[in-house]
Amino acid sequence: MNLHRRNFLRQTAITVIGSGIVAAIPMDVLAAIRKKVSPADVIRVGLIGCKGQGWSNLTSMLKMSEVQCAAMCDIDQSIIEQRKADLLKINNNPIVYTDYRKLLDNEDID
Repeated sequence: MNLHRRNFLRQTAITVIGSGIVAAIPMDVLAAIRKKVSPADVIRVGLIGCKGQGWSNLTSMLKMSEVQCAAMCDIDQSIIEQRKADLLKINNNPIVYTDYRKLLDNEDID
């Protein structure tokens, strides 16, 4: 294959611009245009550490229709109660743990 410098630069620019456009689309928009999935296709996740970055990651994942929080764990009972109440508002009722090892033993988590 004979690749000329000009063609290489053009293809590289197209690739960079295309990937930048996709990365600039917010997760909310992508989640809104996704189709509904069957219960067999749902990804059941578990959360260890329900404050800060862990909670932020979970709320981002839950914007996708195929993700559900099956369980969560935190050593602070008040945080667990607060986060469970937040999840109940969006029809998600996870099992709560204070010991992460019990969460890891849960076979319902993908």
